[in-house]
Amino acid sequence: RAHALELGIDPEFTVLTDTDELMDQAVEHVLARATAPDAAPELAASLKALYAWYPMAGEGGPFGAGTTIKGLVRDLLELSSQLPGGMDDVRVARGQADTSALADAYRSALGASKAATEKAQTALDAIDAFEASGKTMADAARLMMSCTMPRASKAFPKEQVELLKAEAADAFINIVLACGGPALEALVGLARAVEAEYRALKAGQSALDNNDLLRMAYEALRDYPAIRAAYEGRFKMVMIDEFQDTDQMQVDLIRYLTGAGERALCTVGDAEVEVFRRQERKVGSSAAPEATAAADAPAGELVKLVRNFRSHDEVLRYVARVFDGDTGGLMQGFLDLEPSDDREDKLKAKASRRQALLVAGGSTQERTRSGSKRSLKRASPRAAWCCCWAA
Repeated sequence: RAHALELGIDPEFTVLTDTDELMDQAVEHVLARATAPDAAPELAASLKALYAWYPMAGEGGPFGAGTTIKGLVRDLLELSSQLPGGMDDVRVARGQADTSALADAYRSALGASKAATEKAQTALDAIDAFEASGKTMADAARLMMSCTMPRASKAFPKEQVELLKAEAADAFINIVLACGGPALEALVGLARAVEAEYRALKAGQSALDNNDLLRMAYEALRDYPAIRAAYEGRFKMVMIDEFQDTDQMQVDLIRYLTGAGERALCTVGDAEVEVFRRQERKVGSSAAPEATAAADAPAGELVKLVRNFRSHDEVLRYVARVFDGDTGGLMQGFLDLEPSDDREDKLKAKASRRQALLVAGGSTQERTRSGSKRSLKRASPRAAWCCCWAA
């Protein structure tokens, strides 16, 4: 509030703790204008394309139970609120309905065996039919149903089957994105309009939400040298807990507060959580903000907190066996944890703390083998593992 007038906002602004009602109003206002009799025909057409994929609200549509247009708009706005330029900084993935690599992968199965040849020819015919079609979602669904996988054999080894699976997955993802292009454009346009309406409604009430406070603090430090000088280096030490949950705007704001070189900065974070977040960011996004911050910052002291006060040794060893990439696990660079010597064992029963192992996905054979020790090595990369234990 001390710099409200400089930033062009009402010093008596209120802070919204619950934004749902105002956000819903913004959506309703935008939709009312879009469906009005005098609305532009192209706008009505774009919304029709969007409705073909998802309902506005309710139980969800055929492409995701529980997924609605309102929910997707909220997700986009939550993402845009973390970016300095709002929706202008949002980049969405674009697909291309290119089946050439998939066709080449299936051609390599021709002649491997009678069954493999039949499956490959069926898939190649379906690819030709798709290329000659209007490339709608219904056409894509027919293509996917026709592309089955041949079994591995000497003439068509497991490595080629896995390559074919990868080509099919890549082709289908891109085809679905391409088929949904008009709906995606409509969704982004709707989110832009809702963002503008939501900001107008807040301005009419002299209200800001928590994302506004963060964004305006960042903009004040970035764009106003006098404000930045008043806070830069003011704090002897800035400590950030849960650093793996920061976004790039927050990282940049922290830099302004800690002065040149971030020498007054201490961060605490979960390296394993950040590994998963980087995997999520690989699709259509830039490098992790934490990685960017680490690369730009001067050399400092790195302390690995390896003592675990929550779980017993049996649990920690099991987790390490599943995840430690150096011993054949799922994650390279996994940080193994050690149990605390002071951890009291309250489990009286003579039983393993590992209560269940659930495998979802993969083939029938992989799921059948899930109870054996070999399942960790043989299960499909598509399998989702859920381990339950008594800590």
